[in-house]
Amino acid sequence: MKGLGGQFRQWERPCGQIRWRDGSRRWWEGSRLPDPAAGGEPAATLSFSRRVLHRISHLLASSPPWHGWRGRLKRGEGKRLEQQSFLASWEEKSRRGGEGQLLSEMVKPIPDIDEPAGQGAELSKTPVDLKSGDWLLKVVPWIGGRIISMTHLPTDSQWLHSRIEINGYEEYSGTEYRSAGCTEEYKVTRRYLEQSADEESICLEGDIGGGLVLQRDISILKNNPKIVQIDSSIQARSVGAGSGGFSRLVCLRVHPTFTLLNPTEVVVAFTAINGLKQEISPESGEIILEGDIRPNGEWMLVDRCAGLSLVNRFDPSQVSKCLVHWGTGDLNMELWSEERPVSNDTPLTICHQYEVRQTN
Repeated sequence: MKGLGGQFRQWERPCGQIRWRDGSRRWWEGSRLPDPAAGGEPAATLSFSRRVLHRISHLLASSPPWHGWRGRLKRGEGKRLEQQSFLASWEEKSRRGGEGQLLSEMVKPIPDIDEPAGQGAELSKTPVDLKSGDWLLKVVPWIGGRIISMTHLPTDSQWLHSRIEINGYEEYSGTEYRSAGCTEEYKVTRRYLEQSADEESICLEGDIGGGLVLQRDISILKNNPKIVQIDSSIQARSVGAGSGGFSRLVCLRVHPTFTLLNPTEVVVAFTAINGLKQEISPESGEIILEGDIRPNGEWMLVDRCAGLSLVNRFDPSQVSKCLVHWGTGDLNMELWSEERPVSNDTPLTICHQYEVRQTN
């Protein structure tokens, strides 16, 4: 190694001090201990930390003067005293606490990873697959409890237009687009597997503020595996006493976004409450259906090119209006409850189902 002062020194050679049995001390350099024939056997081999300490002492004692290198660096007595103070501190710590004392003070332990509080918390951080009968659903509890994929296995058709953070099957707690309930983290409060006596299902619950929760139960029915059923409700859990037990005005708004594989060959078809058959095409843009022009408990997205229809059934008494919005390659078929306050005894509820039918 080339020294800063132009001198050549071999810094990598170990050095140390050995106490011989005759009581004398001798310095040694090199990769081996001195030959015992030269003056006796060593009484003990130096520990690793002591060898490092003596090595640093030797380097400091024999290092070239820094102030002579191109006049840019200066090293005065203060620096030398600081180094000597460091060595003295290390020696003192080594005597008081052993060889590992200094190292343990300088190194911070890595904290343990937090364990989930329970099964519900663990599932809430993991995408959930519901697979049974004709359906495979993918649910993301931690961003709005949304369904991001709804695949009908017999026809290999995926009906939802979605990314993890937006679209797919969403629900809101107000009439405003993406109001509370859309992006909150939902907890998994119950999960039944297909192997159990019950249907494949998952129950989610999200805090939407003001003492209210939005609860969603998604299931593939065991007695009819062609059907996906979603039971949703806005419930009052801890509404303030000053409000008389009632919450703010809320509206349960079901907002699914469906993908259109053949945008020019699709319609929304239904029979209205007044008995008239209706078809709504993409040219209609956005339409709100209220009163007796609402679907009479069933409407469907019909893909004439694929020969498939996605049927959505619901209870008309729970739905005050339906909204159809055509996008570019996607479609919203929304169900809205009435808008009103809720209490412990008067939640807002919408229960509805999806099923795929062959239309050819």
